[in-house]
Amino acid sequence: MLSQKRGKSVAREAGRYLMTDPLIRIAHVDESLHQNTWGIFDKIADKNISFVDCSTIAVMKAEHITTVLTFDTTDFKKLRREYKFAFFYTT
Repeated sequence: MLSQKRGKSVAREAGRYLMTDPLIRIAHVDESLHQNTWGIFDKIADKNISFVDCSTIAVMKAEHITTVLTFDTTDFKKLRREYKFAFFYTT
């Protein structure tokens, strides 16, 4: 999405930053997170909520993260009601 909104070079720069900053921890989806993601995906009736959106929620729950940064305000507003998180968005 960042690539679509801001361009490939900005997306690459952001990706490099996220992968190299020692204060940022990358969460990899393992079997347990995959199962939790499926549980969230399976419960949600909205066809516009993707499996990737649900994996974001599963990671947030597992890591006790309370705020999401997103371009996707429409879908995450729907998820926020049920999963009780704040979001910071940009356009």
